[in-house]
Amino acid sequence: MLFRSVLQYIAPILVFLFSVVFQKRRPQLYETLIVLAVFGGCVLSFSDKLDGGHLLGNLLGLLSGFALAGQIIIFSDPRADSNEGMYFSNILSFLTCAPFLFFDKALAFSPQIVMWVLILGVFQYGLANICYARGCHKIDQIETSLLLTLEPIFNPIPVWLVTGEKMGPRALAGFFIVIAAVTLYGLLPLLEKKRQQPKEQTT
Repeated sequence: MLFRSVLQYIAPILVFLFSVVFQKRRPQLYETLIVLAVFGGCVLSFSDKLDGGHLLGNLLGLLSGFALAGQIIIFSDPRADSNEGMYFSNILSFLTCAPFLFFDKALAFSPQIVMWVLILGVFQYGLANICYARGCHKIDQIETSLLLTLEPIFNPIPVWLVTGEKMGPRALAGFFIVIAAVTLYGLLPLLEKKRQQPKEQTT
């Protein structure tokens, strides 16, 4: 399962390649290194429990990475309405997954279950998707794909706070690599712009 999770996060590499090949973008060296570092950090974070078995699951995980990359590219297009796209994708997900409810023998409804489903739907999914859809038009598509890798990396923190389960050394190293790489991707252009301002003023 974790191996499939890692395959999904090839999305930054796919978005990066799309921008270079099809949008004729000339990447800076630091952009290439940071994209590779983020993917490497994700692999390192999950490497304690990776397994390469289950071909179908691996292919679906890889397909998920392509789908995520495609969604980021489309939503980042100024001509696209990311809110409508998010509505459509949610409806499509519901129609695709709803039939499987009838095959789940352990399915149960109780006030507590319904409460947690509503909380997750509003905060973990609804508000997150609203921010994501609007953010795609505010920042670079490569930066969007890099920021999305933070979600699985941050997951062990609330788990540790609630259950006391600690991250292993490789997971911890991957965590810091991803955080540092994503932060650098946002900071380096600002530092470069600040460095060039005195030159522009003197000219």
